[in-house]
Amino acid sequence: MTALNCTETVTEPHGLYQILVGAAGRAKTRGRFEIVRLNRPGRRLDASMQARVIDCFARTTDALYQADTSFHWRSRTDYFGTLDVLWAVFLDRQLVGFTGIRTLHGAGERIVYIDNMNVHPVPHKVFGRHTIGSMLVHEILWATVPLAGPPMSVVFRTQNPSVYRLAYAIHPTAVYPRVMQAQPRDEARSKRVVDFLAATLSPDKVFENDISVIRNAYGGHIYGRPESSPASLKPALAKYWKEHVRLEAGDAVLISVCPTHAEVRGIVWRYLKALARSTFTRWLAALTESRRAGRETSL
Repeated sequence: MTALNCTETVTEPHGLYQILVGAAGRAKTRGRFEIVRLNRPGRRLDASMQARVIDCFARTTDALYQADTSFHWRSRTDYFGTLDVLWAVFLDRQLVGFTGIRTLHGAGERIVYIDNMNVHPVPHKVFGRHTIGSMLVHEILWATVPLAGPPMSVVFRTQNPSVYRLAYAIHPTAVYPRVMQAQPRDEARSKRVVDFLAATLSPDKVFENDISVIRNAYGGHIYGRPESSPASLKPALAKYWKEHVRLEAGDAVLISVCPTHAEVRGIVWRYLKALARSTFTRWLAALTESRRAGRETSL
């Protein structure tokens, strides 16, 4: 599926990329992609800009999930005010992914809550093994990597089983709930984190912490179709979703990743090494091409 041209809905010269960068968003190149990070979007985007960005997000998720997702966005009247950072990924200035994060303190942790990650399928990786979703998560970890203080955990709330695979890829033994293995590494810590997040995000909803599901978390099934076909999921993951998550009722799973400080730093270090290798390879290829073109011109 191709990326949505949000300049169709956020007209030039106020396209989505221009709005975010114009509001002091910081753009960085990652392979063929650009990633824009906007801190405190609720303060930096005025009401008109927020309405335009929400319109673009709704149209993006409509196209991505082949469904009317506007009910979800209409229900989030202060979406930007709840975020600490808004992240967006562009390919040729077309939106191909976005998410927001909140940093909370509770349950003895610094918790990075990743809200509403939506990513278009594209036919190539950002660099190395990293997809758009993986790149976004690792950029968020890099921006929040702990040097000291309380433990840091990462939490997703989702109806989409593909997000579990993304969390599992961060650190397989630190993920809760467990669907690939019977016992989490630190079940008590994991349950403290998801209990706190459930009470913070959905204080009036029923939360079943043994399966980490918030009942009726959303107004319904956000996705008009599964983003992942059952054949693309591991049987244990497909079975977990089928048995525990009532999508039409709006149920959502809280997925936590609870690594140690050293593990987070190791994850970020490996990402930065892969990024450096990719950057050097692209630079070397560009230099080689430039020299080749120069030789042909001199002939």
